[in-house]
Amino acid sequence: MSMSHASEGLAPSRIRGRQLRALIAALLLLPGATGCYAYSPLWSGTPAPGAEVALTLTDRGRVALAGPLGPGARRIVGPVASASDSAYILRVREVSYIDAPAPARWTGEQLVVARDYVGGTEERRLSKSRTWIAVGVFAGGLALASTIAIKGFGSGSGDTKVGGGSQTQ
Repeated sequence: MSMSHASEGLAPSRIRGRQLRALIAALLLLPGATGCYAYSPLWSGTPAPGAEVALTLTDRGRVALAGPLGPGARRIVGPVASASDSAYILRVREVSYIDAPAPARWTGEQLVVARDYVGGTEERRLSKSRTWIAVGVFAGGLALASTIAIKGFGSGSGDTKVGGGSQTQ
């Protein structure tokens, strides 16, 4: 059962304070939520242990890994436990499927993926452009929150009159 702010006895200044705190909390969480990382193709070499990678499976890989992953797996994401010239060993965090709208979350199970089952390898790296955009949005939001904190949300009602009463001539 919900009650209005007036029936709860909250003053408008308390409501504004709560709104301001919610806005500031959202702004502080924004950089982490926006994800300043992007997946970039790994053209050559072997990713270092611990590097976060996304492996796109070939048709052959999809069929070969249907046992541990289930049918229709197309992309596997997770940190590299180890890698060699012939295989990756991943601690799987998520698996995307052909017919699924969202990836399935995993809890770090280790999976050996032969390199010839992989059609593309991408490594998660810090994106400078996304980072600068997030910093800019954060700074702008912080400036807005500061302005609201100093000046407030407004005077409340917009129908204030100047002067005292009626005038007769």
